[in-house]
Amino acid sequence: STPLYSSAASDVYKRQVKESINNTLKHSNGDHMDIRLREHPAFYQLSIADNGTDIHMSGQGMGLFSIQERVNMLGGSLKLSTDNGFRLLITIMKGRDHDI
Repeated sequence: STPLYSSAASDVYKRQVKESINNTLKHSNGDHMDIRLREHPAFYQLSIADNGTDIHMSGQGMGLFSIQERVNMLGGSLKLSTDNGFRLLITIMKGRDHDI
């Protein structure tokens, strides 16, 4: 069977889910996380959100920096918001599998 997404994208998604769960447990006062992986006709998208209200980001940690580099190498994008809880959206186009 054909994999849902490339191995490089899979690695990025797994690492980001682990990093986000860890960050929510360590730094958020939220008690709920929503993690979704969607396949669209031209791209894959991972969204992660929590319901924390006391979020203080003073720069990008090494985990998030590493994920940003990997997403960039795949020609994707990473969007981050802390307006209403921690929200992260990773989009990676299909057909771009690099050895990262």
